[in-house]
Order: sequence, then structure tokens, then C-alpha cells
Amino acid sequence: MSHPEIDNRTPFAAEALPHNDENFRPVYTVLLKATYDIVDTGQLRLAEEQPPLLLAGEYYGDPETTSLKYEPECTLTKQATDVVLIGHAYPESPQHRQTKVGIRIGPIQKTAMVFGDRVWENGINPTASFPQPFEKIPLIWENAFGGQDLRVENPDRPSFEARNPIGKGYADKKQPFPEGLPLPNIENPDHLIQHWQDRPPPCGFGFVSPHWSPRSEYAGTYDEHWDTKRKPLLPKDFNRAFFNAADSGLQVPGYLQGDEEVIIVNASERGRLAFQLPGLPAPVFQMKFHFRDDVVAGTNLDTVIVNTDDHQLIMFWRALVPTPRGHLDLAELNIKIPGAQVLQPKKKAS
Repeated sequence: MSHPEIDNRTPFAAEALPHNDENFRPVYTVLLKATYDIVDTGQLRLAEEQPPLLLAGEYYGDPETTSLKYEPECTLTKQATDVVLIGHAYPESPQHRQTKVGIRIGPIQKTAMVFGDRVWENGINPTASFPQPFEKIPLIWENAFGGQDLRVENPDRPSFEARNPIGKGYADKKQPFPEGLPLPNIENPDHLIQHWQDRPPPCGFGFVSPHWSPRSEYAGTYDEHWDTKRKPLLPKDFNRAFFNAADSGLQVPGYLQGDEEVIIVNASERGRLAFQLPGLPAPVFQMKFHFRDDVVAGTNLDTVIVNTDDHQLIMFWRALVPTPRGHLDLAELNIKIPGAQVLQPKKKAS
């Protein structure tokens, strides 16, 4: 017995990943990854290449100092649909110094104010400089509120923004006024920065790293009791909400259905972008085992990524299937989407 055979009757990338759950019980995570091109008319077209899963994920640069562009695509399960927007903010004209970026999909929407570069200036009253004109600004966490105050030189107690350690604009309140400190480019319009000591919630559209707050709190307590009594199992207070990696304002409880309208404003050189998710029937994952009856696994559309730089839509359906007799009991996996025979990819990426 070896890795199960996969009979994928869809044009999309598929994978079956052996995992162990919180209590070390063997399970399989089965994923289907669909990639579409977003064409000028606002229509979707099946991408010529269907990229495989990025099991290690992808950062914008050094993982220590940059944010996640794509999360590792091997997550055990998700309790809600993650919605992620990758792209740039575009002003409505080259002379503009700020713009409003927004995304709406199904029941959720999120808006951000995006400013040209600014710094804190020390005059009669400390104030932010006038925003500089810009052509485009990356919608990444590095441009949202956060960061570390390197003036605090205590290596045991560094001063940083736990919700976004790689952002900009953070200053330790015990330090002098930080003249010349850059302000964040991306702000929540309901929590605009007024003072250099403000601590607004970081505003972003990308994946949240697992060691950032509040996501890290869902990982549980790794104390002496865990080390001596429970290790290597996850802590008893581990919460599966940890597996959702989108910003909390871009998580859809109960999952998207896959036919929702998507509207994106000023995150593309096209200005306003509108399209509808493809509305495919839910994929069917049929699991054939050596020593138990077949299982037809229910699936959820739990990740939707819109990349306006590449003009692509990426969707993930996922199922979590217990394998009580062990991972090697799974013999074959059949994947199909009712009606998907009309979708014929030209080429699958290797």
C-alpha cells in the first residue's frame, strides 16, 4: 500500500495530503485548486495553466521580514472562507495623493484608505506631512500600521506591534517623538491615525502570518504542562480558528457558495472590477479504502484569492476525512464536479 491513486476528472489541480488532527488521529485533507483568468470584460476564463499546490507557501521576500503572499496550501481544515486580495492601490488620477480601495464579495466587504508616503514632522504640534502623489502602492502588510521601534534596545523585551510586526508607523510610547517616522500607507477609514501614539488596528487584505496576533492566540498554550504531559499533541486549548489565515474582516462564516458577485474598487489599473464567481457545483470527493466502505466527502469552498496584478482568481475546495485504520488504508481518490466535463484545460502546470 502506498500513496493513493488520484483519478481527477476535473481540469483543476488536486491533492490528497495525509495529516494528523489535534489528537494525532490520522486524517486526509483533500484539496481542489481552481485558477481562472479575469478578462477585460469582467468575465472568467479557465486559466491555460492550472498551477499545483504551493505546499510551502510564498513570501514577498525574506520570511523573517516580509509578509505572506500565498499561505502554505496544505492547511488541515478551515471553519470559514478566507478571502484575500493581492494587488496594488491605484489613484483615480496621477495627481491624487490618496484613494479608497475596497472589496465586496457575498456578505462581506472591506474598505481601506490608501495614502501616498507621509512622515511625522515636528513643528508647533507634531503632525503628519502631506501625502506624496503616487502611481500605485502595494496592498501588503508592510504598508499597514505596525512595525518595531528599534530605539528600544532590550533584546528580551523588544517593542513592536504584535498584530503586524513588519508594518510601519509604530513607535514606543516611552520614547521621544519619532520625527521622520513613516506613517502607514493603508489605514482603516474608521480609525484614521490622528496622533503618533495611536494604535489603530492594522488594515490589510493579505494573509496573516501564523505568529501574528490575534491568530497566534488560537494556537494554544505551550507551557510546561504541555511540554511534559501532552507534547507532541497540540495544546488542549488549540482552536481551529488558527487555520483561517485571512484578516478577520475577510472571513465568511458558513462558507461562500461559489456563485457570489465580486466587486473590487481601485485595486487594479482597470479601476472598478466586477465579476461573479463561476458557480460550479460542489466537488465530489469519493474515497476508496482497502479495509472499509467507500466514503463520499463533503467539501467547502474555504479560500478565495483575487490577484489583480496577475488578473487571476484562485479558489480552493477542501474536505477533511478521518482514516481510523491509518493513512495507508486509502487506496483511491476520485474527484469530479457535476457538469465539469464542459471545462477542458489547455495545459496543466507541472
